[in-house]
Amino acid sequence: MYRVRRRVLRRAVRRTGTRVEGAAVLDVGSGTGFYVRQWVDLGAASVLGLDLSETAVASLRRALPAAEFLRADVADPPMELAAGQFDLVSAFDVLFHIVDDERFHRSIGNLARLTKPGGHLLFSDNFVHGPARRSRNQVSRPLTEIEGAVLDAGLEIVERTPMFVLMNAPLDARGPLLRQA
Repeated sequence: MYRVRRRVLRRAVRRTGTRVEGAAVLDVGSGTGFYVRQWVDLGAASVLGLDLSETAVASLRRALPAAEFLRADVADPPMELAAGQFDLVSAFDVLFHIVDDERFHRSIGNLARLTKPGGHLLFSDNFVHGPARRSRNQVSRPLTEIEGAVLDAGLEIVERTPMFVLMNAPLDARGPLLRQA
């Protein structure tokens, strides 16, 4: 599935005209470092990764010395991160884990604040077309709510594209037979 992720990312970068070469990149929720590696491979001048887990940050520092890593929460980013500091900000498979709606909206605002004017914010989420679907560790928010948060943060939506059509349960499928299929 990482090959699919890589292809989708590179296609999105090309289609949106996102310039990675020479860019300052912030990757939120770096986890295993997959996207950090992509940004480095695509020629980013610098990559800073944020993750909530100290274990992940320590592992990332050992595995990817070409990047920097901080233990931080995007809803409350460290003060040393300046507004407009990054040409490119990414948050893949992260934001739907913010189950508190206020923190979610604050996170989108923080991502927008950290992105340079003319820069790009790329993120993935479970955009559902009906009501939010909530669990203890995840919220699949309605597309209208996510778009509203992005626009409220002063960003322009350049492109929205499906990322994983076959890797997840069809959250919007109507009826039990469609959901099973």
